[in-house]
Amino acid sequence: MKHVVIKDDRLNGWEYGMLRSFEMAIVEETGASVFEIPKYEFVPGLLPHFGQGMKRGVYRKYFPKQEMKLECDVAWCILMGPENYRLDLYTQWDKTCKIKILYFFDTLPGQYPLIKRILSNHSWDILITSFNDAVDDLEKITGRKWHCVEQAVDKRLFHPVSFNERKIQFSAYGRKYPVFHQVLKDFCGSNGLYYDYTTHDAKHPVEDATELYRQYAWHLSHSVFTVSWPVELTSPARAGHLHPITCRWFEAAASGTAIIGKQP
Repeated sequence: MKHVVIKDDRLNGWEYGMLRSFEMAIVEETGASVFEIPKYEFVPGLLPHFGQGMKRGVYRKYFPKQEMKLECDVAWCILMGPENYRLDLYTQWDKTCKIKILYFFDTLPGQYPLIKRILSNHSWDILITSFNDAVDDLEKITGRKWHCVEQAVDKRLFHPVSFNERKIQFSAYGRKYPVFHQVLKDFCGSNGLYYDYTTHDAKHPVEDATELYRQYAWHLSHSVFTVSWPVELTSPARAGHLHPITCRWFEAAASGTAIIGKQP
């Protein structure tokens, strides 16, 4: 069978590193080729103002569709969330694929309306979320069968190193709990310890996601302790009634790095 992974090169930033790792795992397991979504040629200047999840996003259905040829037995589309979905702007691709698989890392309650709208326009054969406790919700709102494949980790990037090689005493990447973050900064500053934490956003990366993810993996593997908080603590409104287990937990465990904070 001919497998194809549909790749969106516009998705860049260190948080997309896990997405690229998943795509490469599919390539290795299935022998899939990678198909890059072509640049959308119609009204490109307007498109950023009509993104998925924006109020104006409902008007995307009026945008002209660009033809995209994609012939395969199985097409895979891996996305961080429904906000990344761009295939609604293209036509014909879904007519020449026998089986179409759509995977979302994030399926939080606030994303449910957008997921429902996306799936009403396109026929996907297999739908997958990484959040086990979202499956029942998704089946109710879409009327479709959903599967769960939990988030994982690339062991070639995340692996233990010896204690003597761990030059970073504490690290924290991604979500922060402000009070604890400040206390830990003060503690490390008073005791001559190094605290490495996220100091930037992902809006203007100067390297691709794979390289950013590789560097992040090195930092995590060379940390003695890393801090991680569940979404329901740092963003309770976003998490809703779900208790998502994200890649941070798997990455730290694979690196042999002790996790402090709070479990999901």
